[in-house]
Amino acid sequence: MDDTDVYWQEFYSNNSPKKPPLLPSQFAAFVSNDISRNAFVVDVGCGNGRDALYFGRHGFSVVGIDRSENAIAVCSANAPKSCSFQCHDLQTLELEKYIPPSFDPERDSLVIYSRFFLHAINRDLQSVFIQKIASIGHLKPTVYLEFRSDRDADRLKVTPEHYRRYVDLPEFESDAAKFGLEFSYKVVGTGFAKYLDDDAYVARYILNCR
Repeated sequence: MDDTDVYWQEFYSNNSPKKPPLLPSQFAAFVSNDISRNAFVVDVGCGNGRDALYFGRHGFSVVGIDRSENAIAVCSANAPKSCSFQCHDLQTLELEKYIPPSFDPERDSLVIYSRFFLHAINRDLQSVFIQKIASIGHLKPTVYLEFRSDRDADRLKVTPEHYRRYVDLPEFESDAAKFGLEFSYKVVGTGFAKYLDDDAYVARYILNCR
């Protein structure tokens, strides 16, 4: 278990609500309008489950994955039948394990979704995450990512002071390209993840495997 694992385990031990937030993130709403109705969604770093549960309530089949046992327990207790939640660390995660055996990439749509996860892990785990995605390239996933960029470092924060790594975008893009991920959409700026006075400077990407 690395330093970020320890931090987030303790964070969710002390901060897990009894019920996840009902409303989704702005990013989840954006993604739900972009993916096909038969999409199978894998939410990596699902945290309190707000977005995974939103996808499930709106007819998508979803599996949410997070390292925190406390977070997963709360998510599972509130999950509709279309959602399942699994506790797993990124280092040993095998994404294909959570995809139904009946999944056919020629017929079905696979979505890897991750919001505010990349900046919650360290630089080495960023590369691990990208490699994990590349390892299922034969399943033709579409990857949706949103995270705080390095331009967010000095901006106002109203959420609790906790671990944040502000992602260097050229470095991330170089990592992704090295492992065969192609960018089909990119937008960077404010107004995408506003919460009270915290208007994060985020990056949104859609990627595909070559």
